[in-house]
Amino acid sequence: MSGATARSVRASAGRLTTWVAALGGVALLLFVLSSVASAQQQPLDTATDGDVAYSFVGRIDQNGLLFVNVGYLTSAAGLEAADLFTGEDSLERSEATARITYFTSARLEERSVNENLFVTSGTGETTFYFLEDGGADYANPNSFKDGTPIATSTSVWHNTVNVQAPDTGIIFADSVDTLVTADRFTIAGEEHVLGQPDERLRLSYVGQGERTDVEAPRASFVYAGQATTLGSGETGAAPAVTDADDDSSVLVYVALALAVLALLLAVAALARRRGSAGRP
Repeated sequence: MSGATARSVRASAGRLTTWVAALGGVALLLFVLSSVASAQQQPLDTATDGDVAYSFVGRIDQNGLLFVNVGYLTSAAGLEAADLFTGEDSLERSEATARITYFTSARLEERSVNENLFVTSGTGETTFYFLEDGGADYANPNSFKDGTPIATSTSVWHNTVNVQAPDTGIIFADSVDTLVTADRFTIAGEEHVLGQPDERLRLSYVGQGERTDVEAPRASFVYAGQATTLGSGETGAAPAVTDADDDSSVLVYVALALAVLALLLAVAALARRRGSAGRP
């Protein structure tokens, strides 16, 4: 091989090496960015299948066949108490200081009566809200949806009222809720998400109710409870708490593609060098 040809081959190999280094650097940068993006999105619901995802308290107002159910989260997997409430006093927390609230519209569809037991069931639709500064008030149920919507769900519920005295009873209720939407929201600079679509939870709660109108009927109930994860409605397995459109996933795939391209270029450069070394 002539000197000029050898120099040309070495120059080509050098350019390939430069491209390999550049692509490798870009791939590394994208991988770091994807890791940072993934770390910043902290899921609210990090509970595994069968674990408690969150706890809650609330109030139900019945007017005939229709129910309005409002409340707030008192704890949640993946969040600190300071994230859920605006106040610093752990003994002075209420709907007024709660940051994650919900508003449910429900309808009574079935009822059975067995002496002093009233058994009812129906369906409902819930929207969760993020109220950065709190401010909800049971006297104004609409105040529970003054914040930014962060998730929606549908539910099938079952309720038993054990009447202990005229117009007064203890309630035992449960429901199976399915998340329909889950959007990102930010607390103290970190992104969170309340589960993901198609995730199911079982809500169990107890409380006390008072009937205020026999004919309508009208009644009010206060309660507290917990939500446990049941997994995906399609597979029965607990889904990963990620956003299907998460930008960090795209960055990972781009970084992987660039890394493969850099590897191929490196192999090509090595082959050309070996080929040039073996020629006269």
